[in-house]
Amino acid sequence: MKAKSALALLVITVLAVIVMTTFAQSRSSKRQAWEYKTVSNYTTGFEGDKTFNELGALGWELVAASGERDAAGVTYVFKRAK
Repeated sequence: MKAKSALALLVITVLAVIVMTTFAQSRSSKRQAWEYKTVSNYTTGFEGDKTFNELGALGWELVAASGERDAAGVTYVFKRAK
């Protein structure tokens, strides 16, 4: 009787580990989808820190900047999760 109880407990434990592992793998295998936004400092409505703070509050994260800082024309690239 003790052997049957021990075997049943072992089977339940193994099944629980399999289910948890499968669930964890299925969640981690989903790729995160992103959306992107570009903003240039020469466009109407660009206000430097104010624009960055507004975009940050909406979930946008700055990931790149391209152009010359002293020239009129720096393009900023933002991303956020879909």
